[in-house]
Amino acid sequence: MPTLVNYCGDDKHHTGGSLCSMNSNRLFSILDVYNHPCKRSRINDSYSLFSNNKNNPSIEILPDECLYEIFRRLSGGKGRSVAACVSLRWLTLISNLKASEIIVSNKVKVKVNNEFSYDDEQENDGYLTRSLEGKKATDTRLAAIAVGTSARGGLGKLSVRGSDKVTSIGFSAIARGCPNLRVLSLWNVPMIGDESLIEISKCQFLESLDLCHCPLISNIGLISIAKNCPNLSSLTIESCKNIGNKSLQTIARCCPNLQSLTIKDCPNVGDQGVATLFSSSLVLTKVKLQSLDITDLSLAVIGRYGKSITNLALTNLRNVSQKGFWAMGNAGNLESLMSLTVISCCGITDLSLKVIGKGCHVLKHLVLKKCWFLSDKGLVSFARAARFLESLQLEECNRVTQQGILGTLSNQNSKMKSFSVVKCMGVIDLDEKAIDFFEKNQSLHSLTIKNCIGFGNKNLEMIGKLSPNLHNLDLTGLSGITDSGLFDFLKTRTAGLKKINLTDCINLTDKVVVDLVKIHGGTLELLNLGGCRKITDESMAAIGRNCGLLKDLDVSKSGITDSGVSWLCCEGNMRLRVLALSGCMVSNEIRGLGVNWGTRASHPLSPNIVVKLMKDNGFDKVKLFEAEPRVLDALRNSGLQVMLGIPNDFLAPLASGVRVAEDWVAKNVSAYVSRGVDIRYVAVGNEPFLKTYKNMFTNATLPALQNIQAALIKAGLGSQVKITVPLNADVYESNSGVPSEGNFRSDIHSLMISIVQFLSDNAAPLTINIYPFLSLYADPHFPIDFAFFAGTNAPVVDGTISYTNVFDANYDTLVWALEKNGFPAMPVIVGEIGWPTDGDQNANLGYARKFNQGLISRIIQGQGTPKRKTPPDVYIFGLIDEDQKSIDPAKGVRYLSRQWCVMAEGASESDPNLADSVKYACTYADCTSLGYGSSCNGLDARGNASYAFNQYFQTFNQQKGTCDFHNLSVVTKIQPTTGMSDCKYEIMIDLGKHEKSRNPVTSVAAFGWRLQDLSYSGVVVVMLSFIISWVS
Repeated sequence: MPTLVNYCGDDKHHTGGSLCSMNSNRLFSILDVYNHPCKRSRINDSYSLFSNNKNNPSIEILPDECLYEIFRRLSGGKGRSVAACVSLRWLTLISNLKASEIIVSNKVKVKVNNEFSYDDEQENDGYLTRSLEGKKATDTRLAAIAVGTSARGGLGKLSVRGSDKVTSIGFSAIARGCPNLRVLSLWNVPMIGDESLIEISKCQFLESLDLCHCPLISNIGLISIAKNCPNLSSLTIESCKNIGNKSLQTIARCCPNLQSLTIKDCPNVGDQGVATLFSSSLVLTKVKLQSLDITDLSLAVIGRYGKSITNLALTNLRNVSQKGFWAMGNAGNLESLMSLTVISCCGITDLSLKVIGKGCHVLKHLVLKKCWFLSDKGLVSFARAARFLESLQLEECNRVTQQGILGTLSNQNSKMKSFSVVKCMGVIDLDEKAIDFFEKNQSLHSLTIKNCIGFGNKNLEMIGKLSPNLHNLDLTGLSGITDSGLFDFLKTRTAGLKKINLTDCINLTDKVVVDLVKIHGGTLELLNLGGCRKITDESMAAIGRNCGLLKDLDVSKSGITDSGVSWLCCEGNMRLRVLALSGCMVSNEIRGLGVNWGTRASHPLSPNIVVKLMKDNGFDKVKLFEAEPRVLDALRNSGLQVMLGIPNDFLAPLASGVRVAEDWVAKNVSAYVSRGVDIRYVAVGNEPFLKTYKNMFTNATLPALQNIQAALIKAGLGSQVKITVPLNADVYESNSGVPSEGNFRSDIHSLMISIVQFLSDNAAPLTINIYPFLSLYADPHFPIDFAFFAGTNAPVVDGTISYTNVFDANYDTLVWALEKNGFPAMPVIVGEIGWPTDGDQNANLGYARKFNQGLISRIIQGQGTPKRKTPPDVYIFGLIDEDQKSIDPAKGVRYLSRQWCVMAEGASESDPNLADSVKYACTYADCTSLGYGSSCNGLDARGNASYAFNQYFQTFNQQKGTCDFHNLSVVTKIQPTTGMSDCKYEIMIDLGKHEKSRNPVTSVAAFGWRLQDLSYSGVVVVMLSFIISWVS
């Protein structure tokens, strides 16, 4: 036998191969056979392992009959397990051995614990558990399990799920090798049929059988199990269309120990099988019947013979009427029934439920869902008849009203400890005078009123009076509850509340939370305020001071900021274990400085260089106006967080259907996220409601937003990538000029509410573009110091707040608008903000530096606005335009040759072609610097012409013929001068097609950022740029 280690078999019966075969089934099989835990296998002959010798090893020449005789004489299960590792052929032969065929010889007695046993043998008692799913479930794997587990205690539990490769061959091996199998679960195995169950029936100790979606299994297989496995105590049959009454009748006769039974969605199971089973079983305790074609007869039999049943669940029994439930309760024999669940059964009516209450003497737990014919009368009658009832749960029982709830609770002798009402639309607020119930329920400790949209303060107050000893309260989704209603409820408590869930009670504010923790903070262990958008940092401070025992706190999607978290940590000595902050304005959503990156430039820099520029100068976020592959590729693994924009022209196609949105997300988001691009937001459109667009995109924006969100969710990116809509500041306004009067623009008010609601529902921020410069541009009398951050002598006074700069006032106007419309905690991102350096008398480098230094200093210091203390995310509006600015310290950038196009000395200023030539040049090149108040505004006529000619010449890469303006121009290698420090004749960046020249004289001594065109109310501001050398 030692020679066997030099030979290996593969998955075929008659060829040799290596144990290192990459076949996954073979690998998994090897893992299931026995290997000694203390030693590794050793390969003595590397040539035989890796050579391409196709000759069969000599050991494989042996016929099956010979190998069979060898294997049946191997000493113990360990030896057979090791031999099964050699090849699939050997595994197959060993797994086909029956216990009666194995010859036991040369046994050596060993004394252990004063008893004699035989060496190399272990008792196969079924201690092990194996679970196979999907591709891992094969006949080979089952055979390996059968052989391998026999030497290690034996297989006791086996689960096979989601495989079409398992057949009766594998289960035959299990039946032979695992005689003590006790639990078998088969889910979604379409190739398993009766033959497999017939083989498994040989495991006579089988106790639990679970069959789900096994279409080939019929009565034949289940009957074999019933006849050969008398210890069967648990049976689950789900969606097995060929199993019917005959097999259930056999189980009734042959399985006297059956205790748990679940039958779901089996169309051939009817009254005959169910009635026989229940009438014959004496120990059946747990029963679940769902979507079966049974009638009143079956329920009558259950009521008559179900003395041992403790848990009964009946779901979607369409053919069972009131008569069946009445008969079940009236029989009076469900004397052990403690838990009853009825879902979607029209037979539950006032009469039948009352009878069940009287007939089920020890019933403690009742769940009723979608019982549409149940009303207040039946509910109250049941509650008074079921004297031992401890838990009652109602869901979507829409005929039940507040009268039924209050009547159920108003029972002085009740033992009810838990009461739950979920989505019962008949429960609405009522006048207190209509209540006639005043008996208090002293035993009720847990109350849940969830998503009952009509439930309000009056109902809550009356329930509070009827249940003074509550410990747990769940009011999820009750938008009708306000501060005053909850406070009145809290005042009636005689015992301290331990668990309170107020999720999505959107009208609650800090005031009631402060009162709550003052009254019950000493006992509170769990508090859920998720979705309460009006809850802010004030509540967190109060919780920290008063809730010393609190372990679980959820404030997700609320108005909590960094300050609130800090106060919570600093106040008192808390035992908090869980803190949920999803959707709040905490630091990971707010900190950092971003920049806008547009790519519509005549001489764009390499995207890799742009990325380096951003990283070198302290930016950690970037906003793109559209998805460009070269730009996104450059952002891979850059560490920059990306807001990816969708142009307005794409809104209509995206709004037309979710399929278009799915294609866009797959191409532009999923593809790049998988490659390492950190996309955090998708910006749907850009200022689509701008007044100058005249409603062009009004109808398409929200549907496009909804379709993009659906596409992100489908792509599995719904929580990683958030949607937003960048809007211009003209979407809100203040009639009086103070922020507190802010509201959304009247013509789009309802649309803005819908968009903000959708963003809030998906924990996404609103993005707004704010330009303080435009206030100064539009009004020559606007106080210039109010546009910056250094303060002003004429602040805007709004109540007790004095605004000293236009940014704070503008931003808080939006915050007030959000608060007035029910969104006080809505996260806001400033998507564009900046100051121009040219194009207007107030657009210059000095003002741009002053504005941006003031803005960034606020961000670094963590300074917010009077309404929001935490600074928002800010994206400075700056298309990187290094074709007209120096780009040091970026490496690898070159310029065109040092030559300029200027007006010829001999050309006359009165030449009739001069005006048209300058107009032509400025049509195709940027002559903004020549405008009124701009940096080159002081040039004379000859200087204006030279500047225009040079801009055209440089824009078109100094190509031949681009300095030919009717003999008015000439190319010079001597740099022209202007006599003005800020006005320079520029040279463009070389795109690689011309002679290169380094370090030209440029208009700015340090590298700069140039911004794209900005349209605002018909005003066009071009060539905005600012100096950021001081940022790094």
